[in-house]
Amino acid sequence: MMLFVNILFILGFALLLAWLLGVIGGLMAYVLGGKRKRKRKVFLAAISPAVAIGIWIVGSFVTMLLTSVICDIDLGIGDSWVAHLPNGYKLYSIDDNTWHGYITCDDQKVMISDDELRFDVSADVTNIQVVGDTVIGINQDNCVNFVLNTSKKSITLLENDKRISTMIDNGQIKILTLNEFYWESRKIPYMIGTVITLIVIILALFLLWKIGLYSLKKESNDP
Repeated sequence: MMLFVNILFILGFALLLAWLLGVIGGLMAYVLGGKRKRKRKVFLAAISPAVAIGIWIVGSFVTMLLTSVICDIDLGIGDSWVAHLPNGYKLYSIDDNTWHGYITCDDQKVMISDDELRFDVSADVTNIQVVGDTVIGINQDNCVNFVLNTSKKSITLLENDKRISTMIDNGQIKILTLNEFYWESRKIPYMIGTVITLIVIILALFLLWKIGLYSLKKESNDP
């Protein structure tokens, strides 16, 4: 349901923005474009924002779709998120404004157990970082922080791992929020897709105006 609402919001905002920029562009073309074939110039200026925004939406969706297929991660526009961790582990979270996530292995929640402290909880996280095969999870709510060795499938409390604790304290390891971590997991393909989409937009607008002005030139040469 949230995915459908997000798509409707994006499309509605895009239509409003295209209309607003189209009106501004048309007015500017009317005032600055001269009297010669003014209607054609106003039309080109008015539809250019809609063309650019339409290509941007399509390009963004294609980028997200290809990233999802190639990197085996979610599209990133719904209310649930997933990112892959080393050795088959995954990080799941639901976008409910709290940004809590949990780690799974073979579709089962990873649990933290400690007989001395008498707790048995799932590996919920608010902050996370991956160093090699090691996953560092921080839960700022209940302070149950852990170090997960994905190759050995072992998990210990962070305060019991002096090496990792020292590296965090010294700034050698930067702990990320879940939002930052998800962005890092898809940043490169998104940036590549953005550059390609921008190039397509520039070429499309160039061709739109080239064809329009060429038609103008032919019409002006007609007797």
